[in-house]
Amino acid sequence: MLLLLVAACVPAPVDSTPPASGEPAPGDCSAEVVATLTATAVATAPRVSWTTPTASPSWIRFTNGDGRTRESRVDDAQTEHEVVLVGVLPDAVFSYQIMVDDEAGERCVGAGQGTTGPLPAGLPESTGTAGEAGSAEGLTVAPVNGGTNAANHWIVVFDEEGRMVGATEPIDASNGLPMQVMTVQIAADGLGILF
Repeated sequence: MLLLLVAACVPAPVDSTPPASGEPAPGDCSAEVVATLTATAVATAPRVSWTTPTASPSWIRFTNGDGRTRESRVDDAQTEHEVVLVGVLPDAVFSYQIMVDDEAGERCVGAGQGTTGPLPAGLPESTGTAGEAGSAEGLTVAPVNGGTNAANHWIVVFDEEGRMVGATEPIDASNGLPMQVMTVQIAADGLGILF
């Protein structure tokens, strides 16, 4: 038995790389900025870091590996920028564009692509949306329980189509006590989910 409870909705993230087939073209994009991709504790949520020559608002526009474009914004005027891309499908090639809004206006200053990893081993197959598939706005975060008194439970991120796009490593619930999640929020650094 698989129990799924919808706990919260979070804004969707964005990808900023040259697109794979079927994804939007980056348009006019200079190569002023080079990004660094690093892994986080969630294999489907890579971290992108970049430095702009002047302090300016900068953000990432990215694909989810299946044609949907998202944005992850940190609009503070600074030179060092970092975002975690939440909402990319598992084992997918995604693309991203680095955007700035400076004295030259809103423009793309760098682009790239990467590949996400798999969902955690042992995660039960499930789908979940806050309504009909395709009708949800943004991402949905929910607990997925392995059944009554099961030893492992996960906090899972579902996309608008109800597909799993991220999950924590299993949470051990072997003590027999029920796991309850009242509200959840993805940590700003992408390293986890806050309760």
